[in-house]
Amino acid sequence: MTALTDRKVFTSFRFGGSATSSLKKVATENGAILVKDVGSADLAIFPSLDDVDDLELAKAPASALVTTHDVVVEAVENDLELPASGFLRFNCLRDCLISTTGMSKVGSSEVAKIVRELGGKFSRNFSSGTTHLIAEVAASEKHRAAIRTMKQVVSREWIEKCWTTGRRAEEKEFPAKPLAGLVVSATGLSFKERAAVEKLCVKLGASFMATLTRGASHLIAGAPNGPKYDFAVRNHIRVLRPKWLYACEAKGSFVDESEFEINEPNLHQEISALFLDSCYVFLAEVTPIEERYLLRKLRAGGATRSPRLTEQTSHVVVGAQFNP
Repeated sequence: MTALTDRKVFTSFRFGGSATSSLKKVATENGAILVKDVGSADLAIFPSLDDVDDLELAKAPASALVTTHDVVVEAVENDLELPASGFLRFNCLRDCLISTTGMSKVGSSEVAKIVRELGGKFSRNFSSGTTHLIAEVAASEKHRAAIRTMKQVVSREWIEKCWTTGRRAEEKEFPAKPLAGLVVSATGLSFKERAAVEKLCVKLGASFMATLTRGASHLIAGAPNGPKYDFAVRNHIRVLRPKWLYACEAKGSFVDESEFEINEPNLHQEISALFLDSCYVFLAEVTPIEERYLLRKLRAGGATRSPRLTEQTSHVVVGAQFNP
C-alpha cells in the first residue's frame, strides 16, 4: 500500500503533455485510479496551488485532497501518508502538532489554516503530544507548560518562514521572546539599575511602564517596601528581584518566578503561620512606613490591630522614634 493506493486521482491539464504523462505513470504504478473529472476525484494534483483558480477549485469535492505534484512524489518516494482531505500546499510539518498562546481568535485561526496547508496538525489545547507552541504572550498556562516540558516555543515568524519556503524552518532561529507581552515596572532601584532593567525588559519582549498600574504583570523591586510595592501586593502583581530578568536573559527563555519572589509569600515564610493568633496589638507613634511594615507582619501572624488602647489590648508596639 502507498499514499496513492485506491485513490481516485485527477491531474490538472496545467502540467502539460510530458509532465502529465510522468505523473499519471507514477500514480498508476502506485495503485491509483485515474479520473478525468476533478469532481469525481478524492485527490486532485496541480503543479502549484498558486495556479489553481477559484472556478477549478470549486469543482473539487469538499472531501477531496487538493495538493501539488511535489507533495505527491515526496510521499511516494518516502512512503509517507497523505491526508484524506484538505488543501495541502507542502508537507513539511507532517510530524508537528502545533498550538498557540496569546493570539486573538482570528490570528489563531490564520495560523491553524497555514499549519494544515503545510501538512501539520493544529489544536487550541496544549497536550503532551504538542510539539510546538507559537507564543505571542509569555507566562500563560500554555507557555509555562511548554517551557516545563521542553517543547519548541517559537514566534509567529517561524510558521511564516515555513509557509514562504515550503520547508520546516530551524526553530532556534525563531525563538519566542522570553517575556513577550508582559508589562513590567520597577521600584527601589538606583537610576543606573532602573535604566538597565528597562533596557533588558524591552530586549526580552516586555513593555516597561514608569507608573505602576493594574495593567502590570510584574514589579521588579530592590526591597519589599514603598508605595509601588504596596500597590503590587494589593493588586496581586508579582514582585520579583532584578535577578529574574538576568536569569531569563541567560537562559534565552522564560524562567519560573518562584525563586525570585519578594512578595507576600516570602513574608509568610519569615513568620510561623498564625503564631500571633488571639493577639490584639496597638501601634504607638509609628511612622507610615513602619505602620505598613508592621501591619503586614501582624496580618501574616494572625493578629488583630487595636485602633486604641483598651482592656482587650494584649500588646503595644512603639515606633523607633517613640519618646515617652
